[in-house]
Amino acid sequence: MFKQIKSILLPTQSSQGSKRLLNSIGKEAKVELTIVGPYQAGRVYYKGSWWPARCVKDATLVPGEVCYVVGMNNITLLVEPEPDPTEASVYFN
Repeated sequence: MFKQIKSILLPTQSSQGSKRLLNSIGKEAKVELTIVGPYQAGRVYYKGSWWPARCVKDATLVPGEVCYVVGMNNITLLVEPEPDPTEASVYFN
């Protein structure tokens, strides 16, 4: 899924914007306003300011929860929930 997001977003960004976006991928943000799946936008606190955000997965992110930036669409950050530690161990063992 990440490759699809990257191919859609990066061509519309300036080279300067693309570098900033690539530096943001994988960084932590904190949910400030509930985000419901890919359909309802919420808000996250990221790098000292609040950003509109959408979750790229079918999940609900609640205030105070940590999420990760995976892309950007105009000024909206695309985020994913924090990975489940039990799922991560499957990939890194």
